[in-house]
Amino acid sequence: MDDFFYLLEVCVGSALASPFGYTERDIPAGRIDPHAHHHAELLWVRTGMIEMTVDGAAHRLVAGQAIWIPADVTHALRLDPGTVTVAVWSYSVTKSATLSEVRVVDITDDWGDWLIHKRDLGALAADGPLLELASGLSRHTDPQVRTPRLPMPRSREARAVAQALLRTPGSPLSADEFADRESVSAKTLRRQFANDTGVVFSEWRTRARVTSAAAHLAEGRGVAWAQRHVGYATPAGFTRAFQRHVGITPREYARRARVKAAPADELAKNVAALVADEHAVPPPIPAYSGPMRVNDCHVLLWVYRGEAIIRIAARDQKLRRGEAIWVPAGVSHRVELAAGSILRPLGNRYGRVRVGVDDLRVFSFPPEAESYLLHTTFAEYGVLRPDHPLRLTDSLFHEQFFGDEIAETTLTGAAGTLATALRRDPADSRSLADWAKSLGMTPTALGKELTSQTGTSFPHWRAQLRMNLARELLHHGERPGDIARRLGYASPAAFTKVFTSAHGIPPREYQRQMTGQAEASEVAVSSTSGD
Repeated sequence: MDDFFYLLEVCVGSALASPFGYTERDIPAGRIDPHAHHHAELLWVRTGMIEMTVDGAAHRLVAGQAIWIPADVTHALRLDPGTVTVAVWSYSVTKSATLSEVRVVDITDDWGDWLIHKRDLGALAADGPLLELASGLSRHTDPQVRTPRLPMPRSREARAVAQALLRTPGSPLSADEFADRESVSAKTLRRQFANDTGVVFSEWRTRARVTSAAAHLAEGRGVAWAQRHVGYATPAGFTRAFQRHVGITPREYARRARVKAAPADELAKNVAALVADEHAVPPPIPAYSGPMRVNDCHVLLWVYRGEAIIRIAARDQKLRRGEAIWVPAGVSHRVELAAGSILRPLGNRYGRVRVGVDDLRVFSFPPEAESYLLHTTFAEYGVLRPDHPLRLTDSLFHEQFFGDEIAETTLTGAAGTLATALRRDPADSRSLADWAKSLGMTPTALGKELTSQTGTSFPHWRAQLRMNLARELLHHGERPGDIARRLGYASPAAFTKVFTSAHGIPPREYQRQMTGQAEASEVAVSSTSGD
């Protein structure tokens, strides 16, 4: 678990989106450029679809699939919109032949939370269950030959048909007949196969037949026998299908495989491993009680599963699934997680803030935002780069640390009139006395009204308002020099001095972080979080 908190302490500046209203549909396309690790990796597609190149070979994975990548193997990928991937690493040194090659495996839903939990633990967690998962669900393949990838459907009816075809690849039943057996329409069954696996039913069936034939050939069965057993009427049709998917003829495959014959009752086990119904139950996620920590940046912690107690200074805050809270920089804190619970950092910020621990808010996110938030945390703390920059507002940060201080949109009476005028022309340099005169009030009365609504003096409030506008303009890409003139500062240097004093970083650096262009930070993160 310490590796997880090390990620928090890396504190790479990031642009955190307000997740309210965001769903899986709002996740942009993304990419991970070619790279390799000194450790093995299991990359799981939680939602969406990816196209991946691993050691020069192309792979296409859909939701529910994962790919095992041995250490020091170069890989790159592109992610469709709506895709969330989870990378988990193994630091064990294993001599298992099963895990010495790239493999595509099916991951059932019950393993999902454990994989996300495992990602947080990094090298400190035992690798046994991960290695068992990767090897136990992988297809039976000789390293020198290949068989077609066969993603399993997730829908109940399509999965039942897929299991039947793996048990009896030569079945003469048509898609319509299989649909009748499962009490669905043929159109629904075909749609389930296409949506769940990325290939149409007829193509999936062909791959299942070729996969089964390859296993029989590897056992020493004859080509003619394998052809008949998997349902091909002619040798020519069998050879064409086999060569299209495997790259060589059935006879050449049998010659190259050189695999010792397995007992006949092991064949079904080897081929039906794709069904992924025989794996062990994932290990339980244990409770956790961490040490006291202090970060040098503000970190937003989110409970993905279960519940947590976060002690921030002397405040104990209980969070349930979907809730999050900011942990301010420089404030001691510790985390306690109940069994089965998972905590993720959503992003971080630098800068000076003035807020008491008791004033920290608990944000609650709806269930439909879950995939979007997972995308956010993995993009912020990994090497995933969206196809367009993460130009997302940091509204939660501003809402927590600046909302109550500025609040110019909620002021009423003369204070509201003054706020509207200064937002329209923030360079207006009139004094409190000048404003009071224009509003038909005494300076004392206007000052008291402002103080009662904002909690601060007119000069301080105006400076805060200008900083709020400055952040908005920086988010929209305006140059600091132009912003200085718009806000009424004597020079860009004067604006930079005030902004840096308020936020802890210069405006150009702030803008670079907010527009997702902090490329230098990628090196620091990739060394600890990989994909």
